Amino acid sequence: MEYKLDSALSKSEKQLIKLQLANYEVTLPSGTYNTQYEEAKEHLNQVKQELADTQKLYERRMKEMDEQEKALQEKQTELQRRKKDVSHFMQIRMQKQSEEKEKSEKTEKQNLEQLNQLADLIDELAGAAALTQILNEREQSYQLYSQQIIQVYNELTNNSFELGHDDFHNIQLIQTAQQYIQNVFLKLQLESKQAFELEQQLQKQLDQLQIQVQEAQKSNNSMQTIFDQQIQQVAVQIENERQQKETLENEVNNLAARLSGKTVELSEAFTAIETLCSKVNFNPRQMQTAEKMNIWDIIGEKTNDLEETALQYYEQCKKQLTLNECYMRVLGEQTVSKLKQLKQLGLWIQDAESLLNLCDKEAKK
Repeated sequence: MEYKLDSALSKSEKQLIKLQLANYEVTLPSGTYNTQYEEAKEHLNQVKQELADTQKLYERRMKEMDEQEKALQEKQTELQRRKKDVSHFMQIRMQKQSEEKEKSEKTEKQNLEQLNQLADLIDELAGAAALTQILNEREQSYQLYSQQIIQVYNELTNNSFELGHDDFHNIQLIQTAQQYIQNVFLKLQLESKQAFELEQQLQKQLDQLQIQVQEAQKSNNSMQTIFDQQIQQVAVQIENERQQKETLENEVNNLAARLSGKTVELSEAFTAIETLCSKVNFNPRQMQTAEKMNIWDIIGEKTNDLEETALQYYEQCKKQLTLNECYMRVLGEQTVSKLKQLKQLGLWIQDAESLLNLCDKEAKK
């Protein structure tokens, strides 16, 4: 059936006639519009189901990627902390090695000084012993000489005979010599006693020095043992830290590989969304509405990590950008574009549902 509209009709009258014709076609059971409507409705349901599946897949993969990225950041933070601990431990180890080296050098120097003192004392003892031996030999000689003189003196004093002037003078000389010899003998006895006391004192000092040297050697050996044990502990700890570092690096690499796989899956989801969008003809209102959406209309809900990162970016740029622009920068232009496509597709589905509901109501009249 062909309808011709008179050019004299007004615009409202023409629109009314078109609506009546459309209503007439809808009421026909086998009308062309009914067939197109059913096909469009079926296609819409299919698109809605694909969109819902894609949306669920996208949300699930985005959630998995967020969790994996968070875990990766925690691993990286833990790895950085371990690196700092290892660096700090190495500094402490080097400092301890330096201190132990200084202590060892100081102890070695003290031991060397004590050994030198001990050698000097041994030389002094040897000299004192030689002097004592000489004094003892002289004492024996003087004792023998004194005994002979005393014997002569006793013989002279015991014998009663007249003495001449020369004999008396000789006796006086002998007495003077005897007195001198006695004085020398007493002096030698005193020197011998002092030498013996000095020898005992030096021997006592030598014994004390030997004890000190033994104690110093024992302490040095103990310190060396402790130092060796500390070095072994440090080596074991460094080996453990190295193994933990390798384990963390392997985990990070595995997580990066899984994250790369999830990125590929997300790319496939984006491709599916683009395929759906390519099958739909969007009207200008839907495109403008999606373009004017703010960040919260796009992402749907606020997340703490996203908000914290966006606020840090907002502070770093010294508030030269708006907070909404900072959220856009953090998410990335490609992600925001894909989310806008999803929202635009959602608007198209809402409009299609409204049109279908209107058609259902008209069909029921």
